[in-house]
Amino acid sequence: MLKVKIECRNVGCEKIANRLAKSGVDHYKVWLYNESVYAFFKIDAISSLKKLAQQLKRMKNLEIKYHRIEKVKESWLRRILGLDQSKN
Repeated sequence: MLKVKIECRNVGCEKIANRLAKSGVDHYKVWLYNESVYAFFKIDAISSLKKLAQQLKRMKNLEIKYHRIEKVKESWLRRILGLDQSKN
């Protein structure tokens, strides 16, 4: 699992949100700041992130910049989501 933060220019928030939803990203945040659109989301693998980046680059005049890509341990994620029953 990866946590990713990107910055996009020359595109609207709605287009980025729609593209994230169509690519199967469940939980994401999209916001506008200083004429740039930022998105924070979790994605399952680097291959999925590459596919998403290819889809985003197809948008006309889009500039994309990666601010953060972090690997999240699944055990940590399970504990946060309450899926690990052994801790109770």
